Amino acid sequence: MRITIRSFLTMRDVMGDQSALELEVGNLTLIELLHELSYMFGDRFSQMVFDKSGKVLSPHIRILINGRHYSHIPQKLNTPCRRATTSHFSPRLRVVNLRSFLMNL
Repeated sequence: MRITIRSFLTMRDVMGDQSALELEVGNLTLIELLHELSYMFGDRFSQMVFDKSGKVLSPHIRILINGRHYSHIPQKLNTPCRRATTSHFSPRLRVVNLRSFLMNL
């Protein structure tokens, strides 16, 4: 089964400036796919996706599977990738209070 992985912002930079990557995933689960991508893209990818232990996802990453956040899918990180057609990876956006930002200029 082939899936498309879309990356945004700094994740795109980490994934070699590719906005979309198609992969043959076979029977991988989401967590296995993340470890495979860590192997492909190296330490910088791993540091963005996982916490320091390397086993838990960082709170700074957003992963959508077919438009749904992975935590809203019953199997969460154990979701088989064969169910996914598109996965989106992006860093968490930081909301800035525009008024306080402009006052500090």
